[in-house]
Amino acid sequence: MNKNRPMVNLLVALIIIAAAVYGAFLLVKQKRPPVRRKAVHTGVPVYAVRAEKKVIPIHIYSTGTVIPRLETEIVPQVSGKIVWVSPKFREGGFFDKGETFFKIEKADYEFILQKAKARLAKARLDLELMEAKAQVARREWMLQNRTQAEPPPLVLMKPQLENARAQVESARAEVEKAELDIERTRLKAPFNCVVLDEQVDTGHYVRAGTAVGSIAGTDTAEIKASISLRDLEWITFKSGKSGNGEISRAKIALDSSFDPARLGWVTRSSGRVEEKTRLTYVFVEIPDPYQLRSEERGKAGPALPFGSFVHVSIAGKSVTGFPLPSDALKEGDNIFVVSKGSRLEIRHVRPFREDRHQIVLLDGLSEGELVVVSPLPGAAPGMKLRVMEAAPAR
Repeated sequence: MNKNRPMVNLLVALIIIAAAVYGAFLLVKQKRPPVRRKAVHTGVPVYAVRAEKKVIPIHIYSTGTVIPRLETEIVPQVSGKIVWVSPKFREGGFFDKGETFFKIEKADYEFILQKAKARLAKARLDLELMEAKAQVARREWMLQNRTQAEPPPLVLMKPQLENARAQVESARAEVEKAELDIERTRLKAPFNCVVLDEQVDTGHYVRAGTAVGSIAGTDTAEIKASISLRDLEWITFKSGKSGNGEISRAKIALDSSFDPARLGWVTRSSGRVEEKTRLTYVFVEIPDPYQLRSEERGKAGPALPFGSFVHVSIAGKSVTGFPLPSDALKEGDNIFVVSKGSRLEIRHVRPFREDRHQIVLLDGLSEGELVVVSPLPGAAPGMKLRVMEAAPAR
């Protein structure tokens, strides 16, 4: 029985192999062929804006530095020793109009005032005496000459009277001058201001006519911004001498995002062109640069201290056209238009105006057309497009 065992094992193995081959054959035979589907090309995805014709204010972008509208030196009009200095009279200190910077010793000027008042009293007394003498001389002359005729001027002491009156006026002027000098021992702020620099302290001796510091007005500041002559044509000044009289408004900010921003207006131009740069300058006026008098400080935009470097956006005159994002203009002054069937049309245009934010077209587009604003490498006319987003151009 042991002799037949290998044959049995071989027979079992052959049966198993045959069953596996048959099963594989059945699986292959029953497998269905794959369904072939036609590939659909949906187009290259792009972002586009919808062209809309509208009235567009032309914006001119520039940069500049905040400078004082009003700046002056502090110059005493009388000499003397300083006896008091305001704690705020330091660089960066703010003063309201009429506040005192410092005081000069006034004792000497009070003595001068007393002497002037005494001289005035004596001059008035001398005038009264001379008028009395003139009246007596008139009566005596009329009694001696027994006439009602007017006596000669010398008899009436008219020269002496005129001299006495002049002495009174001179003495009165000295009193007024002495009182004015006493008033000038208190140096006051002529306008709302900030101290730019100072060189005095208590005990210092100052001389009349010598500057001891400088101040700048805080009610108004200016920005001197450089622009091209072409841009200058679009600006209307506050004086109303150009354009239709509407003032060109301006936004001023510490960065190019203009958020937040302060509001101002263009007041004038420099009236000349720089020889090297071929640029001219305009002056933008901004009220309360330090926001000292703003009810909600900081909410109306940032404070702009003198010397700040700022970005300026000036709203000029308006034109009617198609505003598009600057990304819409492609190389060679072309724009990509989504035509019928979502096909690409490469259209050559002549921008009326362009800057880093937008371009303006006066023609070359129709209302409602879609213009591609996203990059499109390998663009070719007729390329299939798929618009991801369509919005009106701003």
